[in-house]
Amino acid sequence: MSDINKAQKTLILSLLVILCTIPSLASDSYLPALPLMTEYFATTTSVLQYSVSIYFVGFAIAQLAYGPASDYYGRKPLIIFGLIIALLGSAICALSTSISTFLLGRLVLGIGVAASIPIGRVILTDLYDKKDVSKAASLLNSIFAVLPAFSPILGAYLVKYFDWQSTFIFVLILSVLVLLLILRFLPETNQQRFSKDATKGKLLANYRRLFASRSFVAYSLCTCLAYAGVIAYTTSSPFLFQSLLGLTMEQFSWLTITITLSYITGGWLNNRLIDKHTIDHVIAIGLTTMLLSSLSLTLIGVVGILNLYALVIPMCFFMVGTRLIFANAMAGALSDFRGITGVASSLYGFFQIAGSVLTSALIGYLPKSSQLPLALVLLVGSSFALCQFLYFMRQNQLLISNELN
Repeated sequence: MSDINKAQKTLILSLLVILCTIPSLASDSYLPALPLMTEYFATTTSVLQYSVSIYFVGFAIAQLAYGPASDYYGRKPLIIFGLIIALLGSAICALSTSISTFLLGRLVLGIGVAASIPIGRVILTDLYDKKDVSKAASLLNSIFAVLPAFSPILGAYLVKYFDWQSTFIFVLILSVLVLLLILRFLPETNQQRFSKDATKGKLLANYRRLFASRSFVAYSLCTCLAYAGVIAYTTSSPFLFQSLLGLTMEQFSWLTITITLSYITGGWLNNRLIDKHTIDHVIAIGLTTMLLSSLSLTLIGVVGILNLYALVIPMCFFMVGTRLIFANAMAGALSDFRGITGVASSLYGFFQIAGSVLTSALIGYLPKSSQLPLALVLLVGSSFALCQFLYFMRQNQLLISNELN
């Protein structure tokens, strides 16, 4: 966008970082309290784990509306609307006295915070070209990588000194502050509002166009399966580390830093690989890393080894692999659809979160006696992701060869 200078882009990027802290806190800050909350609500582990799934259900479905609406009405109004819904969801969760009310609050919270990620992605494509989108997204992801580590730490200490409700009160207060910042400082980046391509009549045609795009589907599936693996670990880890290995809530929350450091390492590696290789090759490297690490976790589980190192080391390598995928797959999926970036971002995000919903629900059903169920979920997802993407790369090469001939 020619009318937004470098200083303004830096300000917008900073606002996006602050905005996107809310989904991470809403998703992760209460995780250390899950075993405690099973007692509070007098429910089972499986039922409480649905609070993760139902949050992502709201997140996934709402994205399908936010993106197209932001193409027509603009980015800023939809972000403001989402933050107001997030305030309501946080309040319901904090005031819940029954598991059904809590699950309702999680659904509303997911619907509200869903505005931040897809519209944030679209704002990047409003501001940058394809190569710079990957770099800007990589920078954002490196900053976001810290949040999943410190969200459980913050949550653990809030729960220790107050109660589990304090995690949602914190999200509520942060949402108010971010809302004020957005109202004051965020400019509207969509210069094609109210265009005919963003009308309801064009919406189904736009979705058909995206589903017909081999590249969009391939990149979206990579992100879907990589993020599903992350959520599978996130959902399982409180029970694996606290219930099976005996870690305290505080020890578990600090352990997440090791996973975060590996994610940051993946960002550092991505920035060096992207200057020498295509985004497709970097994604293939990431998928291969995911496959090998999940295979090692599976083999360790098969032989019956269950300790801190047997869980953490393979997962660190897995997270490095996912880090090589997210920014590059986003750039590949969205950059060719600038006229309908909101719709594309919504569908891309829906793919990502839909996989997470199914995975977290599956993890809730599987036994928690070892790391093997988690390992098998990661192995199957990584294998499919790599196979489908290698097929996509092969088809692209054949298409290019035919055009040259």
